[in-house]
Amino acid sequence: MRGAQSASAFRSELSGERMAALQERLGVSSPLEVYYELRADRTTALRFALTDTTLARALGYLHVDEEAPEGTVTYRAEFVGPNGNPTGEELTETTQVPGERPAAPTDLSASQDGEQLSLTWSYPATTTDIPDNVVSFRVYQVVRSGRERVTPGEVQLRLVRKSEQTKRIPVPPAGTTYRFFVVAVDVTSQESLPSDTLRFTVEDKTPPAPPQGVRARVPEEEAVEVNWLISPEPDVAGYHVYRTTRVIEKGTRLTSEPLPSDSTSYIDSTFAGGGQYIYRITAVDSAGNESGPGQDAQAFVNDRTPPSAPSAISAQYDSSSGRMRLTWQHDSESGDFAGYALLRRELGESALFTRLDSDGTDGRSLVDEGPAGQGFREGGRYRYGVAARDEAKNFSDTTFTTVKVRNVTPPERPERFVARSPDGLDIDLRWTSPPDRDVTTYRIYRRTGDTTAAQAEMPDTAVAEVPAPTTFFEDTTAAVPNTYVYRIAAVDSVGLEGTMSEPVQFTLRDDAPPRPVRNVQAVVTDSTETRLTETPSAKARDVRVVWGRVAAPDLSGYRVYRASLPTGTYEPVHTAGPESTAWTDPSGSVGTWYRVRALDTSGNQSRPSEPAQAQSPEDR
Repeated sequence: MRGAQSASAFRSELSGERMAALQERLGVSSPLEVYYELRADRTTALRFALTDTTLARALGYLHVDEEAPEGTVTYRAEFVGPNGNPTGEELTETTQVPGERPAAPTDLSASQDGEQLSLTWSYPATTTDIPDNVVSFRVYQVVRSGRERVTPGEVQLRLVRKSEQTKRIPVPPAGTTYRFFVVAVDVTSQESLPSDTLRFTVEDKTPPAPPQGVRARVPEEEAVEVNWLISPEPDVAGYHVYRTTRVIEKGTRLTSEPLPSDSTSYIDSTFAGGGQYIYRITAVDSAGNESGPGQDAQAFVNDRTPPSAPSAISAQYDSSSGRMRLTWQHDSESGDFAGYALLRRELGESALFTRLDSDGTDGRSLVDEGPAGQGFREGGRYRYGVAARDEAKNFSDTTFTTVKVRNVTPPERPERFVARSPDGLDIDLRWTSPPDRDVTTYRIYRRTGDTTAAQAEMPDTAVAEVPAPTTFFEDTTAAVPNTYVYRIAAVDSVGLEGTMSEPVQFTLRDDAPPRPVRNVQAVVTDSTETRLTETPSAKARDVRVVWGRVAAPDLSGYRVYRASLPTGTYEPVHTAGPESTAWTDPSGSVGTWYRVRALDTSGNQSRPSEPAQAQSPEDR
C-alpha cells in the first residue's frame, strides 16, 4: 500500500470538486502543487487525511478491509522501504468487527449574534492520541426529505483538548424554526448516532432601511405636516416621528406607538411657538427593529393649512367593460383647494403606488382602465387611495379602500408534474406553478393501478390539498411494491378547480437488495431412470441443491444458476418460493457448479452466493 506514486495518479483518484477544495485550503493553484505540498508536509497531509477517506487512500494512509470476518480481528502493518523490502518496523492492532460507532455529541445549543449563528455541543476531551478515533464533526439540518449537511464544503475538526466544540454559520432567514443535530466522525468516516435535535427559531435582528423622501410643510402656524414615501421593505410595520431643533440631537419621539405601515404623513401640533424645526422618520419592522433616521426635513412654522382628507372612497368593478369606477366623498374644500390625487397598487405585487392622475382631478369620481390600460387581473386585489391637495401642493391624509376582482376562469393546470422516491419509502411529487396568481391550493389525486386502458376507468381519489405557493408533496401513505397514478389540479381563491394534469405513474420499489445466500451445497443423488443414450452402467443422476434461508421481510424467492466451470457463465435454471431452501436439478451431473441469489418483492436480487460444486455422496 503506497498510495499514488505520481501527480497524475493522485489527480485521477480525486474528483474535481474535492481537488478544488484542497487547492483552496492549501492556497495553491494546481493539482500538481497539491500533490507535492502534501508529499512534503506529512503533518498537514495526515491532518487532511483524517477527515477525508478518499484522500487518505490516495496518500497511502488508509486501507479498507471489505472482507473482514465478524468478531475479534488482529491486523499487522509491515513497513517497507523504497525498494519494497521490509524495514523491520511494524504495527499490530486488535479490534472488534463490526467496530463500535463513536459516541454521540451532547448538550447541543445555539445562540444568535448579529449575522452569525453559533452552534455549541459537548464531546469528551482527550489527548492528541485520540483513542476513540473521532477526528471531526458534521452538523446537519432536518429538512422535509430527511437531512442535509450544513456548510458541506467545510470540515469541522475536533478540538481534542476541549470538551466544548463550536461551529459558526451565517444566520438563516429569520422567522423560521430550524432543527439541527450533530454527529461525530471517526477516521473511517463512520458517523456516530445523532445528538438530540435542537429546535431554534431565528429572530429578525436586522433593522429596515430608513424611510426616504422625508419632507416637512407648514400648512398653518400651529401645525407641521411631515410626509415620506412608503417603505418598499415587506416587513415594515410602522413609522416613528422625531423632532428636534439641533442637528446633533436625535430629538424627541412624537409617536407613542408606530404609525401604520401605509401612513405617509404626520401632523405635528405639539411644538411651542414658531421657528425652525427638524423632523426625522424611522421605520419599525414586525420584529420591533427600528431603523436609523433618514434624511432630515426642516420646516419653518407658518400659517399654511392643508386641505381636509376625503372621508370615504369606494371602488366598483364592471365585469362587462373591464373597468373600475372610483367615487369618494369630501365634506369640505378649503379656499386654496386644487384637486385630488388618486393612487393604485396591486396587493402582493409592487409595494409602490401608481399615480392615476398626472395633474390632479377636481371631480369626485374616476374610471380606471387598469395597469397600462389593459384591464384587471382575475382574482387580483387592488388598493386605491385618494388625497386632497391645495394650491401650495400640500396633501391631506390619504383615504384607502381595497377591492377584489372576481374570478370567472378556472386556473390552468400545473406543469412538469413528476414523481420520484429518493429513499424508497415515500413518493415525492413536484410540479411547477401555473401562471395564474390567484391559485391558493393544489389538489392531488391518486389511484392504485397503472395508466393502461383497463385501469383508466378507475376513479381518482383526492389524497391531499397543498397550500400555494408550495410546489411539492410527500406521499407517506404509499406502500411497496404498489403502482400509483397521480394527477394534480390547481384551485383558486373562489374554489374554482382547473383541469387536472396528465397522469404520472410511479411504482414504489425498495432499492436495497437482500443479503447474499449462504451455505449452498450440491449433492448428486441416484435416479430411478436410465438415459437411453448412455450405456447401461451409466445411470442418470439428479443433483440436490440446498441453501440457507435469507431473513428479509420483503423476500419473494430464490433463483438457482448453473455453470460447467466455477468462473464460467451461470445460467438461471430454477426459481423457488420464499419458503424453499432446496431444489433437485434433473439435468445435473457430478462436477456441475451452482450459485443461488435471493429475490425481493421490488425486483432486487442479492449478490450471487459462493459457487458450490455437485459431488457424489461417496466423495463428500
